[in-house]
Amino acid sequence: MSSTGTITIAALDTPEEMRELLESLANDDESDFRRVLDLDVSHIDQRAQTFDVRFVDVEIAGDLIHAHYEMDYNVYNGCKDMDIDDSYEGFVTGVRTAAGWEFDEFVPPPKRDTVDEF
Repeated sequence: MSSTGTITIAALDTPEEMRELLESLANDDESDFRRVLDLDVSHIDQRAQTFDVRFVDVEIAGDLIHAHYEMDYNVYNGCKDMDIDDSYEGFVTGVRTAAGWEFDEFVPPPKRDTVDEF
């Protein structure tokens, strides 16, 4: 299913079928496809926890597939009397190959440190 740095999934016939497949894979904790998505919301808050990924739009244009997703997150901090529920949007693009749709694994940017400010 995957080679180094890429994840390949089956190519289904319609954007709606692909939307359902992508959503199913994104919510399966055992799926390699999750490595394609940017599921990190620590820039919002270090305590943020993500859940429930929804693909809201899938577009197939020739040999490219563009997919927009939303994920819900929660931030709970009892010391600050904070309980936030919100959603965050993401986007992923894949390329059609003989094996199916191929997506690059997400590579997060390096974490910033206070030393970077100086």
